[in-house]
Amino acid sequence: MAIPALSTRRRSFIRTPLFTRVAVRRAWGYPNLPGFRLRNKGSIVRRPSHRLRTQASLASGSWSPPIAVTSRERLTGIASVGIPSASHESIKNEENVGNNDEMKRSAFKFMTYMGIFVILPILRLFGSRFYEKNVVPKLIGFLCGTKPIQYQRKKVVPFATGDVVEIGIGPGSNLQYYDADKVHKVIGIDPSHELNAIAQKRADQVKLNIEFNVSSAENIALMDASADSVVCTFALCSIPNPQLALSEIYRILRPGGKFYFCEHGLSPDFLTRTLQNLTSGFYPSLAGGCHANRDVIHLITSSGLVIEESSTMYLPGSVKFLGYNYWGVASR
Repeated sequence: MAIPALSTRRRSFIRTPLFTRVAVRRAWGYPNLPGFRLRNKGSIVRRPSHRLRTQASLASGSWSPPIAVTSRERLTGIASVGIPSASHESIKNEENVGNNDEMKRSAFKFMTYMGIFVILPILRLFGSRFYEKNVVPKLIGFLCGTKPIQYQRKKVVPFATGDVVEIGIGPGSNLQYYDADKVHKVIGIDPSHELNAIAQKRADQVKLNIEFNVSSAENIALMDASADSVVCTFALCSIPNPQLALSEIYRILRPGGKFYFCEHGLSPDFLTRTLQNLTSGFYPSLAGGCHANRDVIHLITSSGLVIEESSTMYLPGSVKFLGYNYWGVASR
């Protein structure tokens, strides 16, 4: 189909002041007046007509339907290009979903505070032996199995390689995130027989060579420089002497070995840090020895390990005094 040649003949234009023409162009929401292209201060060249532009676009296969622009969008210069307008019903549904998510987060925080300050102290009255055997394993499994914490685990665990030692393997929450192609063996360190029993069931579901060592992280029964990687996620908070445990980690790591960590600890906010310090007197006895006010980075660097990369944030949906998270990698 032949396209007529476009005329480029100059057309006269009323010589209005420059600021007037700029104001008109802005009011229309276009860089220039519709159908015109500015040549100089005193004249303009008419653009190709809409019919000819459409024909040329059809011939080249680049035609697209015109976009409806409201008078408000012209004045503001903002138009929803290519985005269909949302109906009132869809907007209402999105608002309801957002409200439901907010209610769920609020309910979770409320139940967490109720559990810590009301329910757990009551259960503790049944005796320490009953509490440590029946309540603590389920409590740790629940708190360490939430979606934000599982997402944090995936940030560090897959990077472990070679002979791996996991400190505080607990119920085996990290086993699913190891890269079987990079890991030769995983040795799990944990003093709890109940948690090791849960971890052994999960070990049957993954293709890893796993050994369980029921011992303390403060006295690891392994030779010096025997591990390529050490992984510790949400376990350093519950070790009675974390400085001694980190010294043991330094001992068993080979030169150049990596220590992958992901822990919750001391918050930089004054009010949250104050609450962490206040609860340190009774919270560890309710949560399996968990301390919420440990300075993770200071503990790691004090052991001789060198921080290569670290990040911090409040975990979404968590209570603040338990939700300030550190994660990263250190090396010997």
